[in-house]
Amino acid sequence: MEVRSPAEIAKEWVEAWSDGKTSAVGSGVGGSVLDWDLPREQPDLAWLAILDALSEIGANVKDRRLGLLAAGPLEDLMSEHGITMIDRVALHARRNPDFALLLGGIWRNDIDPGVWERMGKFAKRGW
Repeated sequence: MEVRSPAEIAKEWVEAWSDGKTSAVGSGVGGSVLDWDLPREQPDLAWLAILDALSEIGANVKDRRLGLLAAGPLEDLMSEHGITMIDRVALHARRNPDFALLLGGIWRNDIDPGVWERMGKFAKRGW
C-alpha cells in the first residue's frame, strides 16, 4: 500500500461518496482504502483519516456520507480494534459533538460488548 497522509485518504473517500449515486451495498462499495483495508490493517491511520473526513463533510445527518462514514470505516475500525481504540474514541466523543454524532451512527455488528457499552455513553443516537 502506498504511503499517503490521512488528509489525502479522507479526500479520496469524500470524493468517492460525493456523487450521490454510489450504492452503499453490493459491488460499488469500497472505492477507497478507507472503506475496507485501512480500518482493518492500519487502525491509527484509519482513525486520523476518519477524523479528517468528518471535518470535511461536517455533521449534517441529511448528508448520506455521515451515515456511510459511521456505518462503514468507523464501524469497521471499532469492530476490528475497538478494545485498543476505545479510550481515544471516548475522549474525542466527549470533546467533539460532531464526532459524538458520528459515533451514534454505528451499528452493533461485531463490536466487543464492553466497547459497545462504553461507546453508548458518548454516542449521540437517534438519527
